[in-house]
Amino acid sequence: LEEFQEMKRGLVSFGIPFNLGTSLLPKILPRFTSLYPGVEVRFFENNSVELDKMVLEGKTDFNIMHFQKKKDNLYYEKLEVDPFCLAVPESWRYELGLPEPDPGYLIGEKELKALEHKPFVMVAQGQKLRQTADEILDQARVRPRICCSTKSMETAKRLSAAGMGLTLLPQSYLTLFSDTKGLCCYPLKEELKGSWTIVATYPREEKLPRCCREFLRLLREEIGG
Repeated sequence: LEEFQEMKRGLVSFGIPFNLGTSLLPKILPRFTSLYPGVEVRFFENNSVELDKMVLEGKTDFNIMHFQKKKDNLYYEKLEVDPFCLAVPESWRYELGLPEPDPGYLIGEKELKALEHKPFVMVAQGQKLRQTADEILDQARVRPRICCSTKSMETAKRLSAAGMGLTLLPQSYLTLFSDTKGLCCYPLKEELKGSWTIVATYPREEKLPRCCREFLRLLREEIGG
């Protein structure tokens, strides 16, 4: 009876990074609020460090974020694996001898190493996106010639489209704020381990309220469907 009442007048409170929220929330919030109009939804957009503090202090029920480093006092539920791709200025394609973008053509260690001499546009240090990009380049033993760094993933994408350099981006973010005009985007081979994992995290010793469990169930359906 308590859980039944919770689905009529409950509260879902969670933290999420800004870009991930822009990508995921339009997929889930309209459906959830239409199914459970009496449940209030509060979400807080911040970086992963601050979000971890909030959930451990009980200010939120859970976080939706990219997995970074496991903390013993948090439980991690995998929601989705999001692969990265190499974004190449369209004006460079013929010079580099690359084919038209095609799901069957993948960039591996050999192909990425051959592009080492070209400039790279990177997001700034301290971001999970930069950490993942660095790991991909390390896997291919590439020491990139970084022409510029930016805090904005969208800026990196647009600078690449303008012909400044190559960049590495998650596929789910390619059309987040704009399209891929001016870019050729190539998926990566598995050998580069080029992906990041979206997880839900919450305190290990606590049980999520029913309305939060239902929110995550619907989210799994939306992003897995």
